[in-house]
Order: sequence, then structure tokens, then C-alpha cells
Amino acid sequence: MSLKELFPVYPLRLRSPPKSRIKFGTRRLYVDLPWQSYYFLQLAMDKAIETGLSTGDVREEWDKYLQNNEDSLFFHGKPLVTVSLRSLSFSEKIFLRLDVKWDLFIEYLEEKAEGFLSEIEKNGENILKVYREIWTNFFGVTGIIIPPKPIYFPSSRYRFRKLLKRIGDYSYIVRLLDLLEGIMKQIEEVIKRKIPSIELYIVNFIMDIQHLRALIDIIDISAAYLLLRNLLENFVKLFIYLDIGISINPDFVLYSMFIYEYETENENSVKFEPTRRPVYSYKKFKDESIRKFLKIISTLNLDEGIDLLELINKLGEKHIPILRVNPKVMEDFCDDYSLNINLNKLYSACSAIIHNQPPLPFFSLLEVKFFKNFLEKYIQSIQVMAEKIINIEIKSEKIHISPVLNATQSLKKCLQVADFLERKYDAEIKDAIKSALITLQKEKPDIWIEPLTLISIFHLLSPSFKDLRNFSFIDRDLEDIVEHLSPILFKFNIRDEVFETLRGFQDMLLPMLENYTVFSSIKSLEQKKKVIFYLLLYYLPRIAIEIMKN
Repeated sequence: MSLKELFPVYPLRLRSPPKSRIKFGTRRLYVDLPWQSYYFLQLAMDKAIETGLSTGDVREEWDKYLQNNEDSLFFHGKPLVTVSLRSLSFSEKIFLRLDVKWDLFIEYLEEKAEGFLSEIEKNGENILKVYREIWTNFFGVTGIIIPPKPIYFPSSRYRFRKLLKRIGDYSYIVRLLDLLEGIMKQIEEVIKRKIPSIELYIVNFIMDIQHLRALIDIIDISAAYLLLRNLLENFVKLFIYLDIGISINPDFVLYSMFIYEYETENENSVKFEPTRRPVYSYKKFKDESIRKFLKIISTLNLDEGIDLLELINKLGEKHIPILRVNPKVMEDFCDDYSLNINLNKLYSACSAIIHNQPPLPFFSLLEVKFFKNFLEKYIQSIQVMAEKIINIEIKSEKIHISPVLNATQSLKKCLQVADFLERKYDAEIKDAIKSALITLQKEKPDIWIEPLTLISIFHLLSPSFKDLRNFSFIDRDLEDIVEHLSPILFKFNIRDEVFETLRGFQDMLLPMLENYTVFSSIKSLEQKKKVIFYLLLYYLPRIAIEIMKN
């Protein structure tokens, strides 16, 4: 699919006036594209109905309109869209078209998202400006404030997720979550040798991250802020508990507070309910907890072990407070440890979304791009905090993502070669693939090679060369297909079967195809493998059908 087919749209469509010779050549209304673009189309159509419209008229009016709306429709000195009047040789109708400069538009949204992130440094609640921008643009398109019909069908979500993967944002977010999980595991490795109770807290952080992955997969961005705030709150509380435990017994404090927080929330089981006192002061909580923990521990013999219920009762009897985190606690915490990070702003930003913004009724690339930048800032802050407090250097790799958009020329070349081989040497290529298929099926040089599995998936996909030319399906998409099939199949090794079989075909066909100049002239081995991938995608289902018929 081309970007215009993948890009999210509003639940609206442009409708051409009945009996008008001039029709809208653009019916989709793309989310986040400045509403001024569509306003011009409506102005032009109104003029067409009243006085008629020529190609020259549209060009002249559009140039004037661009000058008057430079702030909205230009980015780095270039217009985001072009508008033109076009006719088709086989039709008397004329079409008023709007063409988006997709690469420029995506870059525009990236820079806009980065700009909104800088607003968070001033005030966490400025995150709502992102959603104000998204909603304002929608109402600018409609011209009135109307409730949109929600677009959250599986097909819409699938296309948007594919867009995010094509432009690299999805992979970048996934890598950021890998980085965050890696930070948690490094903290665990350093601390658990002396303080085993740390594992109780780390497992909760890992679960937050796993659920973040699930939310990203279904593109539920607003819900992700809830998990980010939960992780941030408990991460800060962990270090406060560790600090308290230094002068007492770290494991004793961590185990105690882990259980105690749950118990104090259970009104039916805790007989000291009236003593439950939430505290919203970092210093007060720390001072009071140290004093009372010292009194409790003086009455216990830790060498003989501790009865859990007895311990919980003692915490309640001494009125151990419960720490409740808010922006002020975050700010005091950073001041106490001389942390040059704005945890309070990050916390406030997450809270603002939790309290004010349900999921949007349509997908927005601006929302995702902002979240990507916010998540990166969030993880940097987590890393700085951990390194400073536990005095370790956390290892992290710089994220490098190569968007498919950057490789379109390479993919086009691979497709052209595959297309040429299919048209020029159809019978020979088919025989070569059939021979490789029979050999792999008989000899099975690897235990995971199973041609039928690969054939079945390719048969279900069955894209035409036209589908491949507009990048509706590329080799990277096979990973997604296998990933989504794996949980519902009884074969536990489908991934190995698919990709080992694919490699087996590629290894066998490479020397055969070197006899064709158009193939051997390709210098990159990776590109040659892509050519074979496209040939297999085209031929394997057809060969399988022929074999079954015979």
C-alpha cells in the first residue's frame, strides 16, 4: 500500500456536488493535515458551481492562498500539499485534486511533536496542547463542532500500524521499550546480590513494560500514559524505600512496604484501619518512617524469622504512613538527590492525559510521534535517576532505525528484477523453484525446513506484482504475519519453519539465478535475497496448485 492508502483518515469524506462536471479527485480527509488544505478545496468547488473553474484559475487561486496561509501550509519553505485541476482522456469529468508531499508532511509532524515536547519542560500539563492541536484541526475540517464517528476497526488499526512500521516509528518505540526493560534488569542485577527483595519491585516494572508493548501493538496511546505514571511512581518509591532501609535493613523495609501497601488498602481485613494515613510529603514520610521502623525492628529478632501477619500488625500499630506520590513529592525527591531532571513535569504530563484524554476516535500520527519523543525523554530521566542514586553506569545502545521509506529505491530495483525474470524467463524460473522445492522436501537439510508451511502462508497472501509494486507487502511484513499466527497455531515452531525454509530456498536458488545477467549484476547479497523472496511469493502458490492438479 502507498502512504496515502495507509495514512489515517477522519470519519468524513468529500462529496462532489451532483451533476457537476468538476468532481473532487480527493475524497479522503487525512488526519493532522492542516485543515486549510481542505478549506481551499471547498472554496474552489463553490466557485466551480457558481462561475466555472479552469486549470489556470486553480493555479492562480492556489498560489494566492498559499501566500496568505504560509504559516499553516509551508514547512521549511516548501508547501505540504499541491492542488490542481486535472482531466482524464477517457472521461469528460474534471477532477479537483489535492496531492500530499508525504515525506515532507511526515517530517513536519515529527518537528511539531518535538516542539510540543519542549512545552512539557515548562509545564507538564502542556501535553494537552497536543490533543488541542489534533481536535482543533478536526473541527477546522468540519467547520463546526460535531462528534466524529469512531474509526477503530481492525482493518484501520492494521493499516495505521503498517504505516508506523513503514516510517520507522513503531520499531523505534519498541526499541525504546527494550531499552527501558534493559535498564530495569541492569538495576536488578546490581542490587539483588545484597538486597534480594528488589526482585519484587522489578517484576512489577517489567509487567508495566510488557503491557506497554501490548498497548503499542493496538495503538492505544492515551492508556500508555497510565502505565508510564504507574512505573514512575513506584520507581521513585522504590528508591525512597531503599534510602530508608540503608540505616535500618533494606530487605526488611522493602519486603514490609511491598506487603503493607496492599494491606492498608483492604478495609475488610485490616483492624488498624483508622491508622491509615496517606502522606504527600517526601521529607515527612522519610523522617517518620525511619523513626518508626527503628522502633519496630528493635522489638524483633530477625535471625529467627518474622511472621508476616505479625509484621503487618506492628506496622499498623506504629502508624507507619503510606507515601502518596504527586508532583511535589517528585520535585522534593529530585532536589534531595540533586537530580537535574524534571520528574514532576513528566508525572504531571501523564496525569493530565489520564484525567482528561480518552482514546481518540481516529488514529493520529502526531499523537504517536509525540508519544515516541515523550517516551525517549522519560527513559532518559529514568536512566539518569538510577545512575545517580545507585551509582552505576547503565549500558544503553543508541537506537538506529532504517525506515522502509529510505529503501524504496532498493525495493523497486528488486521488484523490477523479479518482474523481468518472471516475464522473460517464466518457464525456467518456475522449473528452478520447483526443483528447489522437491529437493528441500526430500532431503530437508535442516530439521526446521518445511516447504508446505511457507507455501501455505504465501498462498493465503497471494499478492500480485501490482500489489508488490505499491509496497502493499514487503519481506518485513512476513515477520508480522508469523508473529500474529503463532499464538493461534498448534505448531510451536512455525517461525523457525518459515524462515529456515525461506533461507533454504534462497541458498539453493542463488547459484541458479546467477546465470541471468540481470540478477548477477546486483552487487548486494541482501538485494538478491529480496529478489528471490518476491519470486517465491509469486511462484510457490502456483507451483503447489499445479502439483496438486497433476
